[in-house]
Amino acid sequence: DNHRGRHERLLSAEPWDLVIVDEAHHLNVDERTGATLGFRLIERLLAAQRIEGLLLFSATPHRGKDHGFLSLLELLQP
Repeated sequence: DNHRGRHERLLSAEPWDLVIVDEAHHLNVDERTGATLGFRLIERLLAAQRIEGLLLFSATPHRGKDHGFLSLLELLQP
């Protein structure tokens, strides 16, 4: 689930001043299937206070999927 321990290594690393995520629309939460692996990683890093700042880039429009869009916004401001 965490790519053979890589997430645990990231969680135990020194904190980052800034994490930049390109193609941030891939950090998705679907109402039926739940969160993507990338979303869960960012969520865990934030909860563990490993990220000071988070910048999300995406050229993909909202597409009417409110749940996933609001989940991304919650990463930025819980």
